[in-house]
Amino acid sequence: MPKQKTQKPKQPNQPVRRDCSVCTLKGRPRVFTEWHDPNIVIVGQAPGKTEAKEGRPFLGAAGKFGRKFLKAFETATITNSARCYPPEDRKPTAKEMKCCKPALLNVLAGAQEIYLLGRPAFDNLFPKKSFTQYVGSSFREDGKLWHILYHPAAALHNPRLRNRIIEDYKLAGESTEITQAMPIEVPVIRPDDQILKPDAKVIIADTEWDSKGNILVGAMDEEGRFYQEVL
Repeated sequence: MPKQKTQKPKQPNQPVRRDCSVCTLKGRPRVFTEWHDPNIVIVGQAPGKTEAKEGRPFLGAAGKFGRKFLKAFETATITNSARCYPPEDRKPTAKEMKCCKPALLNVLAGAQEIYLLGRPAFDNLFPKKSFTQYVGSSFREDGKLWHILYHPAAALHNPRLRNRIIEDYKLAGESTEITQAMPIEVPVIRPDDQILKPDAKVIIADTEWDSKGNILVGAMDEEGRFYQEVL
């Protein structure tokens, strides 16, 4: 009787892989998570044209509006539901966000306070809830405080929502139901046999997997230089 293959048990605390090979955004400009306080996370939709060019989230007109009125931008880790820039600045599809969802859940795993900006970011994580019902409110679920807000782009496209969005942002920013953040250790990146200086200020760091299963570590310093290494 042939031996039955036994499944290898999953190792605890291992990062979940995202599969970029099936994503329609594969090969498009990618914007990494901007790490600050890991206990507070802002989640947007996808990078825009400016973000794709600069390599950082929320730098375009909508991002500037959000950073001006939402206090959490001063300290929070900032990421998107889809990491790559969709063509013609369109919103990411549900399938595209699904490809990035494992990486997003890794970012959210240790967070205690999360801001979801826009319907796509909300629907991606709460498909059975109504964005219209929850927008402008906060609730607790899975031990986390969730703030559901309009994306700042809505204030630019629909002037009638501008004052409502500003007020929602200010109210959400008054919450203090979080604990003190733990420091993040950023890995040393070695580009072209040159080691990133220990005193360099890394503003972006992220991990991903290539088609061969190698772990890639990417980082960008304060001068805009990008580094990547296969671990």
